[in-house]
Amino acid sequence: MKHIPSSTEDIFVREMILHGNKERAVRAAYPRMLPECFPAAIQYMLSNPDVRRRIDAGILYYYKDCFPKLDIPEVQPVSIEEKRVLLEQIILRKRKRPQYVRTEEGLRMIMVQPSAEEVSDAAYMLSREII
Repeated sequence: MKHIPSSTEDIFVREMILHGNKERAVRAAYPRMLPECFPAAIQYMLSNPDVRRRIDAGILYYYKDCFPKLDIPEVQPVSIEEKRVLLEQIILRKRKRPQYVRTEEGLRMIMVQPSAEEVSDAAYMLSREII
């Protein structure tokens, strides 16, 4: 199962490569996010091993001209163990996810616990090794 990056992941990765500021990257990826949710949104993004790999690879590529002898490796696929850890975080409800809510100011985004369906899907995938 290949991971297809979302546009929010792309924005977060780009901002992390260019500026290295996690809060700025989350603000760019989720412009309607309430500020008190930034830490959970940062954790949500950085707990995704594909996002971390893309940031690392992008930083190496960005500075390739400064270090001409630098060998830039291909981005490695996410391992089964990393996928297993991600599913366990969902099952233990440690990985909140973004969701829109209606407020007096209009639609805003907050971080919420995974739904019961997401937890059961993750448990099923983990038990069946469908990763």
